[in-house]
Amino acid sequence: MANTRVTTPVTDLDKATSLPGLKLPSGTNANQPSGVQGMIRNDTGETTGSSASAIEHHNGTNWQYFAATESAVPVLVDYVIVGGGGGGGGYNGGGGAGGVRSTLTETGGSIGTLETILSLSVATPYAFTIGAGGTGGRQNSIASSSGGLTSFNGIESLGGGRAATHPNVNQAGNGGSGGAGNSYYAATQAAGGTGQSNQGYAGGDATAKAAPGYTAPGGGGAGGLPVTQTNAVAGNGGTGVDITWNPSNLAIGGGGGGGAYTPGGTAGTASHGGADGFYGATGANATALTGGGGGGAGYGNPNAHPLASNGGSGAIYLKYPKSFNISLDSGSSVTTEDSTHKYTTITGGTGNVEFTQ
Repeated sequence: MANTRVTTPVTDLDKATSLPGLKLPSGTNANQPSGVQGMIRNDTGETTGSSASAIEHHNGTNWQYFAATESAVPVLVDYVIVGGGGGGGGYNGGGGAGGVRSTLTETGGSIGTLETILSLSVATPYAFTIGAGGTGGRQNSIASSSGGLTSFNGIESLGGGRAATHPNVNQAGNGGSGGAGNSYYAATQAAGGTGQSNQGYAGGDATAKAAPGYTAPGGGGAGGLPVTQTNAVAGNGGTGVDITWNPSNLAIGGGGGGGAYTPGGTAGTASHGGADGFYGATGANATALTGGGGGGAGYGNPNAHPLASNGGSGAIYLKYPKSFNISLDSGSSVTTEDSTHKYTTITGGTGNVEFTQ
């Protein structure tokens, strides 16, 4: 038969101060009763926290104290996760930007619906991977490659799609943002790659462009579509996004600009970390940690076609209350802070993150 610990006359556990009421026996260690299982008392010979007494219970053998345990404070984390940018095409269009997922408001472009702030626990490992930028292609010989996937705690931003490479080396790739299609032999490589919803936009579709430039389209950006090219002016890469950060704003996720086949054409430009398209021997790569798409290469000497630009590497940006610290078991990171928050950029590698307080 079960023992009844609260008897029938107790009808209200929410009474104002009055008598009669439920009473808790009180005493010191010296006058503890022998006790039976289920008994509780207030021991005035012990302390807990700032109190001069402690509640104890009898477990059937001994008197024991109730543990006073605080609930762990969650770590509220805003994040920006950027995939690696796609490589530019040679001779061809711009690479697509890496996908961007963010809990923070963007300006200068829109990736769509914002993500939900994370509520994480201290002393718990959270896995991360930083996506590399894709490599640029070379006309007639080397395919461009798409950017790598970046992830944190299971949240993934796709790498940017590669640009097509002239004439039939590879097709434009899909990704966070899509790579640009071909232009000079557009009949077989006209379509740009698709972008991922809430991460980026499609790459530029090409048509067979004519003199003076035989220009190529731009790659898709995390914040918008690329500009359509004309015969004389290659397509600009799609815009990226600006996000308030410390110590300066993030400018990330720009698509690569398209290349121009002849000196009579103007190469496309890029923003937000993407690389400009170019004509001639050398073009700059997209900016690291932005996920920018690589620029498309212009035509060069048939025996020395230039390589198109590489895409920019991805990154993870974490914003969390200043009272917490962060550590990585591998990889690399940089942390700054303001009066209320810390800002950690995970710049490379694969591993785990832990928060401490």
